[in-house]
Amino acid sequence: MSISTFASAKSNTLGNEHFFRYTSGRWLWDEEKQLQERYKKFNVEELKWIGAESIGAKFCISITKLDEGGYNKVFRLVMDNGSSVIARIPCPNAGPPFKTTASEVATMDFARTILNISVPKVHSWSAVLDNPVEAEYILMEEACGTSLGDSWEDMGIHSKHKIVKDIVSMDQKLLSISFSRYGNIYFAKDSFAGCEKAEISGYISEELKKEVEERFTIGPVVGHAFWRRDQSSMPMERGPWKTANDYLKASANNQITWLSQYWDEMGHNAGCPIHFTEEDLQSHMQDGEGFNEQADFWDRLEGFISRDGWTSNERYDEALEMFAGIREEGLKQLTGEERSDFEKQSRWAQRSTARADGS
Repeated sequence: MSISTFASAKSNTLGNEHFFRYTSGRWLWDEEKQLQERYKKFNVEELKWIGAESIGAKFCISITKLDEGGYNKVFRLVMDNGSSVIARIPCPNAGPPFKTTASEVATMDFARTILNISVPKVHSWSAVLDNPVEAEYILMEEACGTSLGDSWEDMGIHSKHKIVKDIVSMDQKLLSISFSRYGNIYFAKDSFAGCEKAEISGYISEELKKEVEERFTIGPVVGHAFWRRDQSSMPMERGPWKTANDYLKASANNQITWLSQYWDEMGHNAGCPIHFTEEDLQSHMQDGEGFNEQADFWDRLEGFISRDGWTSNERYDEALEMFAGIREEGLKQLTGEERSDFEKQSRWAQRSTARADGS
């Protein structure tokens, strides 16, 4: 690497680190792992140039991080002529490389051009890392209007009725056609092993049916249930499938594949099928009651703390204090093995509180 190239890369990182990091909240536990899954470096200057070029502007005058969810970062790029474009950069945990971005773009295009649903037009995109941006990206129109969540309460009944009618109309369009396969939509030009011709039926013209066959294909699903963690390297059944029954069978077979991979590590010496004693059944019922209590607990925290430990930056200290209090009360009331298990599971609260007090 030349000195100039190294200096450019260093400058890109130092000046834009807040773009690469997740900054929209904190995690009470496993935070380092969660942040790493959402850390994505990219070439900011190249993204700005491509964004400007994609809509015929001369150059980009500013880039702002608008939001970031669990899997994507969203930026607004404002151009010299006053126009803007939205950029989406997938995080490392977004899904299988290439397939996730390629399918998202193709699906948006299908909804816009075939079903005539008002979704943003994609100006430019790349589903490979070997590009000037050095990351997968989607550059699209910025949706006009205001967030429904911000204005719904202040709307009159007639405005609300119109919005509901629009939503129903959109659902009708989505339900007006059926594919011959269950899977994800891709462009035919991006077809790869496992993809099949996209054939549709329903209330749609023959001209559009032909266009679908020529422009689109149906390939493997990109849902996290089929790709999460170590499953991505296993020989899972990911479609496409001919029937819904085939999909359900594949889901079951995938679980068998996973169990087969880790069966020896589970420490089970029981025969198959497994037989349960009355004591086993009673223990299962008690575990079920405990699970329901936990579910109720997390339901009460909705909007404050999520089940993976996420909370907003503003309420992080409050959340830490709450769990530290729960730990303290639990250690007072529990005894024996139950207390020991609880102490290990809640130890993070003590460590995190100590770090917060020392900062």
